[in-house]
Amino acid sequence: MNSNHTSRPCPRQGFTMTEVLVSIAIVGTLMALLIPAVQSAREAARRTECLSNLKQLMLAYHEHQETHGVFPGPKHFENWKTQILPYLEETRVLVDEQTGQVLQSPGPIQTFSCPSDPLATGLISGGGRLWSYYPSDGSGGYRNDGMYAAKILRPVSPADVTDGLSNTVALSERLTLPDSLAAANHFNDDIFLYRIVRKTEAYLADPDQFADECEANSVPPLATVFGFANFNHVQTPNRFSCINGDHRGLNSSSHAAVTATSMHPAGVNVA
Repeated sequence: MNSNHTSRPCPRQGFTMTEVLVSIAIVGTLMALLIPAVQSAREAARRTECLSNLKQLMLAYHEHQETHGVFPGPKHFENWKTQILPYLEETRVLVDEQTGQVLQSPGPIQTFSCPSDPLATGLISGGGRLWSYYPSDGSGGYRNDGMYAAKILRPVSPADVTDGLSNTVALSERLTLPDSLAAANHFNDDIFLYRIVRKTEAYLADPDQFADECEANSVPPLATVFGFANFNHVQTPNRFSCINGDHRGLNSSSHAAVTATSMHPAGVNVA
């Protein structure tokens, strides 16, 4: 007796190589689309926090002015931060009222630290005093036209701000300097380091020429040996900062370009 059997194909036990490759390509494409979006969202959140910190600092600035009639100023060395602590509700910090020196601080004050600045600690005393926000020294040098100018040995009142408070920058972000030697082949173009303008008398008096020299003919930094407590407007934001290589420039109008900088993709936050 004969019986006819129809053969049936065995069910597939896995994926073909083509299907695997297509799946990998789809996953890779999705990752390529999602990762930049996630990174962008994270940076947007960090920038929002930086703006919030800056807003809190400026509110404290104005509360200080309403109480004392003047904005925080060079009453003591780098004392603008300690002057506004009571208005930030940071009463846990112990400050000497005669000298402005911080005698005791329990730790970082996050309002002084922007999360986009990876080196900022928010500490205002002791070692590692690194923060993200700096007061304006004006158009540069010793012109005395900033909210915290070097030669004005007194705080600024609203009447001193002839351009109007809404048109004048008091604070800006500025990237923290790394507290270590910098290898020239690695840090040549990092905007948070100070380059050196070669010694030449022609650039001592003119900030515009000094800014041009800073971009075109400055020497890459070898070490982070320069530090400033303020920033100025010699350079536009996120350009190089420079020191005048001629020691006579220290007493001139173009002794340094201390530039407002940040890690944000579209400029810096100011208030």
